Amino acid sequence: MIDTSHFTGTDAYHRFGLFPDVATDGAIHVAKKAGAFWLLDAIAAQLRHKSRHKEDYFAVAKLTVNDSKGVLTLDDGNGNVFATEKVQYTDYPDPEVTFFARWDGNRWVLMVPSEY
Repeated sequence: MIDTSHFTGTDAYHRFGLFPDVATDGAIHVAKKAGAFWLLDAIAAQLRHKSRHKEDYFAVAKLTVNDSKGVLTLDDGNGNVFATEKVQYTDYPDPEVTFFARWDGNRWVLMVPSEY
């Protein structure tokens, strides 16, 4: 498991893809360790296309991996799923990973749960 428990805040926000969204130190740590910047991009794309921003100011993104296939789900934090994406192949090293996302008025901020 990629340990993120020592991330309890962030020193900087990091741009990571085509969208103006940013990630915290913890989220970047996960992406680097797992070679999974694609995952941050996939989360940002789903947030941009499926959320309602002002109404969905918080989201939980979870990747579940089984036999090199994955399912990415996004919900509103109360279990109400608003996006699901099948990942045909992934070498993500853990059986699951969770990120939180918060809309700051202009962009999504992706973080690991311990940073929230």
